[in-house]
Amino acid sequence: LDESTLLTGSSDGLIRVVGIMPNKLYGLVGDHDNFPVELMRWSHDKSLVASISHDNLVRFWDVSYLHDEDEDEEGEGAAAEEAGMPADEAADHTSPALLAHLRS
Repeated sequence: LDESTLLTGSSDGLIRVVGIMPNKLYGLVGDHDNFPVELMRWSHDKSLVASISHDNLVRFWDVSYLHDEDEDEEGEGAAAEEAGMPADEAADHTSPALLAHLRS
């Protein structure tokens, strides 16, 4: 995402947004239901991340809300709903601290 924030896919099937300086877990982007994540790739416009795991599925995750600088909290919920995720569920996955960090 930037020089100190990245996405990780791991053996527990979770795709996390983490900070490396300082070390901090900001939230979750997606879950492959405990199947290890093997590969992740950005879309050309960085609005989606595709992930492949041992569940034999390619999943697409809308991460456009991580790049939107002009949205307020209400806007974040709208972006999540457009992606097919309830706004309250999106709030559980991505912390306000991550959004504030990416906007600074």
